[in-house]
Amino acid sequence: MNTRGVIILLITYFAIMSEESFSQEKLQYYDLTKVESYVINNKGTESPFTGKFTNYKGKGTYVCKKCGAALYYSSDKFESDCGWPSDFVEAQLEPGRYGIAIFAGGCFWGVEYFLQKAKGIISVTSGYTGGQVKNPTYKEVCTGNTGHAEAIKIVYDPDKTSYEKLLKLFLEIHDPTQIGRQGPDIGDQYRSEIFYMNEDQKNTAEKNLNILKAKGLKIATALTKASEFYPAEAYHQDYYFNNGKVPYCHAYTKRF
Repeated sequence: MNTRGVIILLITYFAIMSEESFSQEKLQYYDLTKVESYVINNKGTESPFTGKFTNYKGKGTYVCKKCGAALYYSSDKFESDCGWPSDFVEAQLEPGRYGIAIFAGGCFWGVEYFLQKAKGIISVTSGYTGGQVKNPTYKEVCTGNTGHAEAIKIVYDPDKTSYEKLLKLFLEIHDPTQIGRQGPDIGDQYRSEIFYMNEDQKNTAEKNLNILKAKGLKIATALTKASEFYPAEAYHQDYYFNNGKVPYCHAYTKRF
């Protein structure tokens, strides 16, 4: 193992050893899958070359799946040739620092475009979630047979914004009354859906959806517990910013 790899192992060791020094009552934890719990809570490791982010080149910030703490930027990734769960290095050094939100509302290019410009955003990643196929490709999702929705995963700074503010913005930059489509994009992958990470997010979403319903909107937006999120291919990331264009089926409409 190279010197850099040794340094990361040492950082992780001290992070784990200092875990008990934090007050559990002050932390906000997200729900974990069985595999994620094995790695984080039981200090397990992934098998070499099996992680879905092993060869992923998209830009963004890697965060702890349990507490939302930012771990490192994508530009800091390097090949260590070991099975250490580097996605969770330093997770306990800054517990609860960042929040995570997952929304689906039509083509992820447009949703990404508006949310990236919001205050307090650390990163926005376009991807696929809510389906039954592992590691789906864009071509597979477009068939409508995988059950996935085109979605975005947001990492945000709670000192500068809140989940509720981002949720409201999401509900104002797409049409939450449309079923299985968004504008000219037709198909179940373009559905409107909120994927909540915990009960607080679920309650916040229910409250705001009810506000819109009370205003007479026939809300079609589904509310679903978050499942595995798969980052989309690199050419989908930062699409409009890289191409100098603007969304064709998303626009801001004040609803709150």
